[in-house]
Amino acid sequence: MPAPTISGRVWLFHFTARTVETIVHRLEGEQLPRQHSGTQSPLSRIVNARRSLGEAAFYLAEAGSNLEQLGS
Repeated sequence: MPAPTISGRVWLFHFTARTVETIVHRLEGEQLPRQHSGTQSPLSRIVNARRSLGEAAFYLAEAGSNLEQLGS
């Protein structure tokens, strides 16, 4: 079996990030404890993580497409 191309590995990271984003999104519906101090709530951190994963997946998809066009 030949080694995966760079673009193949980037696409794998993209799909992994999307999958983790979906799992994290499901946490948003869970009953989470309320945060009483001045720190960021668990829900806010989960939402931020989901957004960051979505952004990472987007950029990985762009990189994968660019690499495919370059033949990598």
